[in-house]
Amino acid sequence: MKRLLLLLSILLSISLYSQNEVPGLITDRPDQTESSAIVPLKSLQIETGFVMENDESDLIKSKLFTYNTTLLRYGLLERMELRLGLEYLGEETEIKNTDTVNTISGISPLYTGFKISVTEEKGFLPEIAFLGGLILPFTAQNDFKPSYTAVNMRFAFSH
Repeated sequence: MKRLLLLLSILLSISLYSQNEVPGLITDRPDQTESSAIVPLKSLQIETGFVMENDESDLIKSKLFTYNTTLLRYGLLERMELRLGLEYLGEETEIKNTDTVNTISGISPLYTGFKISVTEEKGFLPEIAFLGGLILPFTAQNDFKPSYTAVNMRFAFSH
């Protein structure tokens, strides 16, 4: 946990520069979408959100919360950004017609990755970016810790 806080402090303390023109904001909305756009060089973009899911069957009622989905995006190179994501999760499961309610909450595994711009939009060709990353289980609290490190790869297209 101390390593995570140190890493976040370093990312947030990176000196930002003043710009004559503010670039358009295109978000990746943590846990919802991934765009093909890259954040500008030496720019830090912080995205956050909240998600709530309800599920109910004849026997069980569950509520899943993502209290805070945060994604940090930093423009490392002209066509590449670094990405760091973290979520604080909660889950409440109730067995109907009983007094049994199970509630857990904690930090999900840290996501670390990159996005590389492959091509820009030209005529009928779409803008394409490649995203790659790792989900690191040792950074999560026990209730949300996966057994293995996960690899995440995808292509994002936009036209």
